[in-house]
Amino acid sequence: MYVETVMEPYLVLFWHQCYEEYGWAQVIEDGASGHQKSVRMYRLKNKVDAVQWPAQSLDLNLIEALRMDLETELGET
Repeated sequence: MYVETVMEPYLVLFWHQCYEEYGWAQVIEDGASGHQKSVRMYRLKNKVDAVQWPAQSLDLNLIEALRMDLETELGET
């Protein structure tokens, strides 16, 4: 589903545009199991470079980052 709803209509085209304009581009995916099997083959087929990232990384989890900012602002940490 990720390939059909995100990669095919948006991500691959955007990646190629960035690559042509800047000379390099990489996709960062969160390492979730849905981004592993068929997605890896689709990236290879379309020559899209990706950075391997651990699943559930706080760096890509915006809700967790926001929660930590709120706790800091409220003085709860």
